[in-house]
Amino acid sequence: MPTVPCPGCAQPVAIPDPPTASAYSCPHCRTRVPSAPTPPKPKPKPKPAAFEFDTDDEVDEPDVPRSHRRRRPQGNLIGDFLTFRLMVTPVVIQIVFWIGVLACLGFGISLIAAGLNTNDELRKKISVYVIAFGVLVMIAGPVVVRIYCELLIIFFKIHDELKVANDRQRYRS
Repeated sequence: MPTVPCPGCAQPVAIPDPPTASAYSCPHCRTRVPSAPTPPKPKPKPKPAAFEFDTDDEVDEPDVPRSHRRRRPQGNLIGDFLTFRLMVTPVVIQIVFWIGVLACLGFGISLIAAGLNTNDELRKKISVYVIAFGVLVMIAGPVVVRIYCELLIIFFKIHDELKVANDRQRYRS
C-alpha cells in the first residue's frame, strides 16, 4: 500500500492501491488526507517593473507572427519616387503650412502697421478696427491654415492604411 503524508501532522497514512475514495482521514489527527498527492503550485512570476530599459543596443522584435508584421518598404528611394510608391505631397503640405503661417503673421503685422500710421481723423477711427483685424489674422490665420493642412494629410493617412489593409488581405490569400 502506498503512503501519503498527512497535511496536518505529517505522519504517513496508508492508502489502498487503487484508491477507492478521493480522500481519507488521518488515524492520528483526523485531518482529511487526499488520496493522491497534490502537485506543488508553481510560484507566480514576479511582475515586471514599471520601466525596464534594455542595456543592449539590439532592437527587440515583438513576438508577432511573421505574417502580421508590417512590411518594410522594398526597393530604393529613387525607384519608389519614380513609381509613385513614395508620396512627396505630405512633405509639401508641411512646407505649405509653414509658408501659410508666415504669410498670416506678415499680413497681420502689415495691417497693424497700417493702422498705426494714420494721420486723418476719419482714418484714426477706422484704424482701431484695422489693428484688431490684424491681431485676429495673426491669431486665427495659422489655426485655419493648420486645419486645412491636416484635412489634406488625412487623405494620405487613409491611403496608407488602405495600402496596409490591402497587403494584409493579399498575404492571407
